[in-house]
Amino acid sequence: MTATKFAQSEKQRFKMKEGVFLVLISEGRVLLIRRYNTGIADGCHVLPMGGVDKNETAIEALIREAKEEVNITVQSHSVDLVHTLHRMHHLPHGDSFKQIDLFFRPKHFSGKIINMEPHKCDEVAFYPLNALPETTETFISQALNNIQLGIPYSEFGFEMAPKKQPTIN
Repeated sequence: MTATKFAQSEKQRFKMKEGVFLVLISEGRVLLIRRYNTGIADGCHVLPMGGVDKNETAIEALIREAKEEVNITVQSHSVDLVHTLHRMHHLPHGDSFKQIDLFFRPKHFSGKIINMEPHKCDEVAFYPLNALPETTETFISQALNNIQLGIPYSEFGFEMAPKKQPTIN
């Protein structure tokens, strides 16, 4: 296969969304935000998170999101990848897509934690890992549990994916 044919076939390949998640744990408590006015999982608690933009690495996205969402500065050399989640992301209107979620835990950070996006988030607070709010998104609870157990990879949401119905001729 020539390089040109290979490049053309790659353009047609399936592309997967990447999400990055900030895991700040201190004294048995984890930083969560409550989504607000976004149209997706409003009222639910999640980790500070975001998507990887076209021209950035996952760690660059994490650094950007940490600053944009909760006003902290994280250095690339101070983060550890603590979990990877392959997830079927189900949207409220019925669509879904596959996503790879990367959960990073910084060894240290600087800045004062504050809500930088009050138009998307109405709470930023630390919660005990052993008593997460009932409104914590299930995939977040799963990831946090796996992080505590040292499990590096898990999957979520595929059992909820609609199955293609056989056609009757």
